[in-house]
Amino acid sequence: MLSEKNRFDQVLSVISTRIKLILYQLNEKQITDLREIRLRVNRPLVLVTDSGSCFLTDKGKETKLFSESCVTVTAQEISDTVNRICNYSLHSNQQNINNGFVTINGGHRVGLVGTAVLNSDNTYNVKDISSVNIRISRQVFGVSEIITEALFQNELPNTIIAGPPSSGKTTVLRDLAYRISSGFCFQYVKTVVVDERGELSASQNGIPQNDLGLNTDILINYKKSTAVEIAIRSMSPEYIIFDEIVSTEDVNAIKTGLNSGIKFAVSVHAENIDDLKEKQIIKDLIETGFFDYAIILSSFPKVCTVKNIYKIEKKENEINWIDIDSYLLCNDGSTFKITV
Repeated sequence: MLSEKNRFDQVLSVISTRIKLILYQLNEKQITDLREIRLRVNRPLVLVTDSGSCFLTDKGKETKLFSESCVTVTAQEISDTVNRICNYSLHSNQQNINNGFVTINGGHRVGLVGTAVLNSDNTYNVKDISSVNIRISRQVFGVSEIITEALFQNELPNTIIAGPPSSGKTTVLRDLAYRISSGFCFQYVKTVVVDERGELSASQNGIPQNDLGLNTDILINYKKSTAVEIAIRSMSPEYIIFDEIVSTEDVNAIKTGLNSGIKFAVSVHAENIDDLKEKQIIKDLIETGFFDYAIILSSFPKVCTVKNIYKIEKKENEINWIDIDSYLLCNDGSTFKITV
């Protein structure tokens, strides 16, 4: 599996030379704390760490206050970085750019925004990239322990993992796959991970760089609908894990699996429980009557913090969301089984 240094080197490999050399001055703790590297045209380089955003001086020192000594990113450096991210083939990556991100080796997700140009068929292409956000992918073992200890000891519940951006949804799903597949629960669960963007497994040449468990099959770059069909026909999974459901097509893929007796853990963007309840894709999932729990994550006081756990009960046309934190989470962070 990849070390922190290996992951950092992967990220630096796509960054323009001058900025790369400055970033190489970061010490081990700075590298470990680093979550995002943000580059904007003619604006200061920004690092996002566990303690928030900061600037970087040309000596590799972090500072919360901007000054003339802080590194400023040029248009040419943005262009060089984008070319490296796309392996010098912008054309073959145009659709990814239009969608707002490219996933590079190691599962690191790079957000790209610029100027949208409307086409005659009402689609658009994005050009003149002005901002680049590199989100560093990490495998953190144990971040789903509260969830598995509380919910997965005697059953395989259908579970929704929700939270705002950068709250740790992908990291939690990655660890959940590892734990349920590796015997941390009541058995070594046959697990399929649908890695549509390559972030969960960080596979290179078909070999996962992240450990997703002893009994896990990984479908890389498949659409979710296609992946479910193949998994049902070929892999007989007990549990399927999706990252970021966003469309009715994704929901229909889940319904297909549910009707075949497969259980799911899926993630979705939501600021809080009220936001989650209002999402149509979530309403569609809950209406199936299959989903058991919704887990709300937070980045405070640290990424992957379990903020709330809700038990979902569907009775006729009524949906009850029961906050069971008081039953699950003790003051010392330990857990005990559900009694509701």
